[in-house]
Amino acid sequence: DAPIAVAAMSDYKNIPELDELEIYRIDGNVAFVDFKTIDFVNSFQKQFQFKKTDRVQQKMSGDPNFRYVLDSELVYKHELTDTAQMEYLLPLRNMKECWQCHGNPKETASLRGITQLKISLRPTYLAIRSSFIMLTSTLAVSALIVCLLLLSILRRILIRPLLIIGERVKAF
Repeated sequence: DAPIAVAAMSDYKNIPELDELEIYRIDGNVAFVDFKTIDFVNSFQKQFQFKKTDRVQQKMSGDPNFRYVLDSELVYKHELTDTAQMEYLLPLRNMKECWQCHGNPKETASLRGITQLKISLRPTYLAIRSSFIMLTSTLAVSALIVCLLLLSILRRILIRPLLIIGERVKAF
């Protein structure tokens, strides 16, 4: 049982805008693509053994953002403007609760890996666009109302008296 990892994955899956989730080892390979992790974890498990299934290989080690998180152990985030996504690279720390299955940091490493999340910004962009349209419409209608009120006031204060004077001069 990996309560921290299971809880984190459950939390991530509850993000409705989540487009992509990958977990990478510190060597840059996607975790769980070979049987290395399964064999390692199974060596610590007595009651439950993970089964070996087909895997797909990917690599991240050449990515400078991956290296930044690996070296600094800090979260990295940036916007992917071409896909309207926000990308997060989160360090997976080897916490005390993980030592039973993964060994302590002195034996292995302070990081277990890095999680990559890609979250869609489309709903946010749509909300901003909708708000912009609503605000622009409200301002346009308000400006029109103000203009009509100003015209009405000017007509009463300036134009009506001038028309009265003009009619009297014409009658004279």
